[in-house]
Amino acid sequence: FPTRRSSDLLICLFIFSIFLTSCSSKEKKNSNVETNTEAKKETIEKVEFDEEIKNVEIPKNATEFRFLNYNPENNKLYFTYTSEDRIVYASKNLKDETTDIIYEIKGNEKENMFAIARDGVIDETLFIVKVNNKNVANNKKNNNGKETFEYNFIVVDKNKTIQKYFDEDKYSITNDNQVYNKIPSVTVDGHNLILTCENNVGKDILKSYLLQFNIDDAHLSLLEEEELNTKNNKLNGKYIMFAGGLENHIYFQVINYQNDDAMEKGYADIYKQISPNESKKVLELEKITTPKAVKNRKVIFVSGDDKFLFTSDYVIEASDYNTGKVINLETMESSEIPNVESAHDLTDAYKINDFYLLDNNDNIYVYNKSGKLLIQKNYEEKGKSASKVAISKNTISYLVRENDESKEAQLHILRIKAK
Repeated sequence: FPTRRSSDLLICLFIFSIFLTSCSSKEKKNSNVETNTEAKKETIEKVEFDEEIKNVEIPKNATEFRFLNYNPENNKLYFTYTSEDRIVYASKNLKDETTDIIYEIKGNEKENMFAIARDGVIDETLFIVKVNNKNVANNKKNNNGKETFEYNFIVVDKNKTIQKYFDEDKYSITNDNQVYNKIPSVTVDGHNLILTCENNVGKDILKSYLLQFNIDDAHLSLLEEEELNTKNNKLNGKYIMFAGGLENHIYFQVINYQNDDAMEKGYADIYKQISPNESKKVLELEKITTPKAVKNRKVIFVSGDDKFLFTSDYVIEASDYNTGKVINLETMESSEIPNVESAHDLTDAYKINDFYLLDNNDNIYVYNKSGKLLIQKNYEEKGKSASKVAISKNTISYLVRENDESKEAQLHILRIKAK
């Protein structure tokens, strides 16, 4: 028989075991709470826009005004306009109504300029992709009689430190003798600009390029190039057309030609860049048959990350189907993006936290990380003039005016909020 001391010990052990069981149960309960919370976070399927509207005044001397962005942290509106013989980039502090000029395109830069391929403000840094045709190889035409262009990149940070790809007041042409046939297509991924462009090399060779420009160090990189032989009006080889990406995932379209007689022909594939010297094919567009099979299918927009690909078909004539698609890269299943069609193609893709944001200059689309469409918001108010959508600090913004000449506007500020 146990002694009283040993009996007391058994009682203590019994109580301690109950305490441990209680703690274990509590830990499991807490663990379940965390798991459920994470699961809830993973399966957000209902969101809405938290919208704020601010009335803003546009400078009275501003013509050809364009909204660039709004930064909620410094409460500044960024925009560009033409004033006399220069193009002005400026900001307006909406708290004290002060306007600050950031940069002006004037002098040789204005005289040389043919067009602005793209501009914007990313994290208080202004970028301008400027296309020149006045000082390129003494304005000579290429072997096909086409006008030639060069590109200059201008970057101005919040301290007004200016970086340029080359100084047009010192050089008559860029130091790398770049010459291109047309205005580049430009998309934005974080602090990187992704460009596709082309150039004739000799009489029968058309080269196409995938370029990347980083706005932090003003560095231009050649990522990919392809060569297309055009001899005897027959196309043989490959051609890069349109590119984009999210979070440093870069996708680009390559069109393959085999003795074709028109650029509209050929079959297209989507490639993903794996490293500076390597890429892999991820999608053959000819194999897409939904919502309908299209011969010689190509895309006018492509972007994505490691989970999803977003595309918009290249359709010249009016389409009788939704041309926008979300493609799951794991299953390769696709779904249509409503109201994306010819003349209303996708133009931009962004990532805000765990949400994807798409824009086609009419609608904003919000998808969750499972590829489900959560919101479609039309921001083109009938009879009014709406700007492009811009993203800054996880905030969506755009400007609406009565017309293009109006000096009063409404700034719409949207934030995604779970219901």
